Amino acid sequence: MVEQAQGSAGLMRFLELELDHALALDPQAPDKGRLTRLIAGNPVTMGTMTRTLPDAGSYAPVTILIQELPGGGTRIAYDSVASALAGYGDAAALAVAEHLDDEVLTLLRGIG
Repeated sequence: MVEQAQGSAGLMRFLELELDHALALDPQAPDKGRLTRLIAGNPVTMGTMTRTLPDAGSYAPVTILIQELPGGGTRIAYDSVASALAGYGDAAALAVAEHLDDEVLTLLRGIG
């Protein structure tokens, strides 16, 4: 079922948050352009990581922040899962996290 729902990078979009709408409620906030937070992942990948390290569930699914700048151009921010899990000392979860990061970064490089 997951294979049918995932995209070419092996990820599924779980949630899309339009942060600029919430920020626009503050009349003094500067215009930062369109700001979108994507929550994406793969249930199989998450299950594999949390099998040996339950705390990995705090970092997967991943968050990708996309900022469409007011004057044109786009900025993308992504915090790697492997860097977040490195301090736990769980080699199995870290290997899965590194693979997940590779998938996400490959996808993001293809966008740019």
